[in-house]
Amino acid sequence: MQKSDAKPMDLPIADIEVGDRIRGLDDDYVAALAVNISEGEQEQPILVRHTPNGAKKYVLVYGAHRLAARKLLGHTVVMGKARKMGADEARLLEIDENLFRHDLTALDRALSLAARKAVYEELHPETKHGGDRKSGADQDQDGKFAVLKFTAQTAEKIGLHERQIGKAIQVTKTLTPEVIEALRGRPEANNFSIVKSLSQLPAKKQAKFAEAVAAETDDAPVDIRTEIARQQGRKFPPKVEAWTKVFNGFMALGTKDRKRFLAALEEGGVV
Repeated sequence: MQKSDAKPMDLPIADIEVGDRIRGLDDDYVAALAVNISEGEQEQPILVRHTPNGAKKYVLVYGAHRLAARKLLGHTVVMGKARKMGADEARLLEIDENLFRHDLTALDRALSLAARKAVYEELHPETKHGGDRKSGADQDQDGKFAVLKFTAQTAEKIGLHERQIGKAIQVTKTLTPEVIEALRGRPEANNFSIVKSLSQLPAKKQAKFAEAVAAETDDAPVDIRTEIARQQGRKFPPKVEAWTKVFNGFMALGTKDRKRFLAALEEGGVV
């Protein structure tokens, strides 16, 4: 895959179609980028591909947050590079741009890896089902450079162990779209063990989990770990109010200690 050697230029935002993205937009990050741009901080160019037969002149490859920040500021142009490429190559570039980001959550990283596998094997069908494991420096019998299988090529590219990549992709096979949406934007999305636990729930249990999260209010927040345990069928002891614990502790004291406790409360201005 060739890297873009096009020079950055101002691209009309109205000519760019965003399309479906693997990673959702983080509104807080967009707002922060907008502040940086308004203060004149240099930004990296976005990448778009030409779409001569499309509804718009370009389709976004990567840089959705930068583009959204420009839109938020009311700008009509964005700095970017444009090049010709197929849809699969563009998807692979989008995914790789995401995978190199340090702020990618465990959930989004797993989804990006799964998407990368699908695109990579579409581009290199010979690597499916345990294909060639040779290094890129080795040659096959015809003298052509061998293509690494997906996990080996990805591990080499982004610095993850093949086993980590395999585990991450495995959880995405059973996660429902509703659960993915329920986790996005929450700190638990960056906890792989939580993502894995959810992926191991039956689809009906995942649906109930997503419903519980969707019904969350400020007065009735949802604890993700507790909700997972509930869907796993684990039982919880009855909740004891804090004042009840204090009262029970007080009643367990002897007469002298009760007097000392009450004196301490009085001295502290509590009673």
